[in-house]
Amino acid sequence: RQLSGQMLRSAAKNGQNWIFLLRVSGPCADACLARLDEMRRIHVALYKNMGRVSRAVLTDQPDDPALLALARSQPDLLLLTASPNELTDIADPLLLVDPQGQLVITYPADASPQGVRADLDRLLKYAWNG
Repeated sequence: RQLSGQMLRSAAKNGQNWIFLLRVSGPCADACLARLDEMRRIHVALYKNMGRVSRAVLTDQPDDPALLALARSQPDLLLLTASPNELTDIADPLLLVDPQGQLVITYPADASPQGVRADLDRLLKYAWNG
């Protein structure tokens, strides 16, 4: 399934990177910031494969002060904007998008960071693209 295809392809550096994405509806509160910190830790733990994955936040509030501050402190974090209608199409907040902009895996809010990292390790080991 395509998720805002053009926007994601350009965010994926023209089809070269996977996108590890957090969908945020409304302001980014404590739980959102904690999940973004988990995403950063998972990303760093990918070690050699870190360059194959981009981290992003898809939000309907591009002027959210918490997200803007986080983006300033973590320049590799991409802030993508969507309308509130686009965000309701997908129930799970944590997504993995392939370099062509196709939604590959979704995770619920309570997904274990260890399980997500294991999935990413396995996927990147066998993926020929990105």
